[in-house]
Amino acid sequence: MRKLVITLAASVGIAVVGVPLWQAHAANLGDGGIKFAIKNYTPITKAACWGWGPYCPPGRTRVCGRWRCWCALC
Repeated sequence: MRKLVITLAASVGIAVVGVPLWQAHAANLGDGGIKFAIKNYTPITKAACWGWGPYCPPGRTRVCGRWRCWCALC
């Protein structure tokens, strides 16, 4: 019974402190908030350079310097 009372008291204390501090922010439809969010969103991104190559895995491309070659990020 004592553990239950302590748990309930702690929950009420957290709720009393947390609820007034919590704020929800949503996009404002009147000021073009959705249009701005859609304009800056691009659903298609490049996943890899060319896929599996003869020397490097996807996401990397072969780069050669003066003395050696290596796989660098795209």
